[in-house]
Amino acid sequence: MLKITGVSFEKCGSRKEIQERIRQAMIQCFECKKEEACETWIETASKGTLPPDFCQLRALISQLRTAS
Repeated sequence: MLKITGVSFEKCGSRKEIQERIRQAMIQCFECKKEEACETWIETASKGTLPPDFCQLRALISQLRTAS
């Protein structure tokens, strides 16, 4: 999800607070109950688009895109 939405780990990954936010986001993503809908969205999404409305990480991903 982070990759397809345009979050750059190289640009924002060195800051400790952002590293922790990304780690927490990955945990939340793995625990999400909308796996099938997410996989379908990822298969059809254009690179750089925001996550779908059902994504619990939508706001965080928007912030990470701005930081990267």
